[in-house]
Amino acid sequence: MAGSLVQGALFTVMTVRAGMLRDPGFEQDLERQIERSPRFFRNAPVVLDLKGAEEFGRAEEFVAARRFLRRQTLVLVGIQNASPAQLEAAAAAELASFGPSG
Repeated sequence: MAGSLVQGALFTVMTVRAGMLRDPGFEQDLERQIERSPRFFRNAPVVLDLKGAEEFGRAEEFVAARRFLRRQTLVLVGIQNASPAQLEAAAAAELASFGPSG
C-alpha cells in the first residue's frame, strides 16, 4: 500500500471556557452570536478549555457539555488544560485531549 494511512493536519477549532457553561446568560449570548453567522457555526468543532474548571470531573459533565453545545449546532470534540482526573473522565465521554494538560 503506497502512502501513509494517517497524516497530520492543522485545523481551526473554537474554544469555549468550561466555566462559561455555568453562566446563566451564556447560552443566550451564544445563540445571538450564532444567529449572526449560522453557516460559520453549523457543526463547528469545539474544544472545552478546563483551566480553572475543577468542577468538571465526571464523564456525565462532559456529556452534558456536549448536549449543551449541540443545541447550538456546535460539536464538542475534545478538551484542553485538563488535570489527570479530567483527562480520564473526558476519555470516558469519548473526547480527545488537546494542548497543555496538567
